[in-house]
Amino acid sequence: MVILSNQELIEKYQDYLTNEKQYSENTVISYIGDINSLVNFLNNEDLGELVFTTNRIAKFYVAYLHNQFDPKSIRRKISSVRTLFDYLQENEIVRDNPFKNVVLPKVGKRLPKFIYEDEMIDFLNNIDSSKPIGFRNKTIFEMLYGCGLRVSELTNLKIKEIDFVKQEILIHGKGSVDRIVPMHNFAVKTMKEYLLNARPLLKVRSDYDNDYVFINHRGNQLTTRGV
Repeated sequence: MVILSNQELIEKYQDYLTNEKQYSENTVISYIGDINSLVNFLNNEDLGELVFTTNRIAKFYVAYLHNQFDPKSIRRKISSVRTLFDYLQENEIVRDNPFKNVVLPKVGKRLPKFIYEDEMIDFLNNIDSSKPIGFRNKTIFEMLYGCGLRVSELTNLKIKEIDFVKQEILIHGKGSVDRIVPMHNFAVKTMKEYLLNARPLLKVRSDYDNDYVFINHRGNQLTTRGV
């Protein structure tokens, strides 16, 4: 069996990620960077080529990473080299994946950040709503905060899905799961004013009609990136 050098393996794997998996350039760079970290470790410890990596060396490498990186970074680096060895195993370049059963550190759960009500009120009051875009922005944040919507749910919201009588909106959520979300009085008041006064001024700039609640300065559907 011909033993490929580390550089040959990496080039072969990079070609696979780029051309067969069609990963983005940044993703490929991230994968190769993590693999090169392992190669540098093997070289520094005089442990030989990638193809000779054993379960013991894999555990040794994880222990080394514990002294250098946080748990999240360690999990990412090991995920990258584990995927590499899956590829090498599938192509019969190695017999086993030495990283298959290594124990990874747990990532601690952070408490979610939140905004106090008076902070949000102060934020909303400081949005310049004298112009259509400004009033639209104020309405956006009112809906995100007051109704607990995801950005994607907000941008896909259509006028027909708002029931001002019942003060609720129909939301098409993740996984094609619909739900009814209530609107409080201030959100209803803000939304009505936006639809009556601000949105029509934005809408006239578009060459075609659409039913989306939130539109951009050209009158087209606002995107998540736009938000």
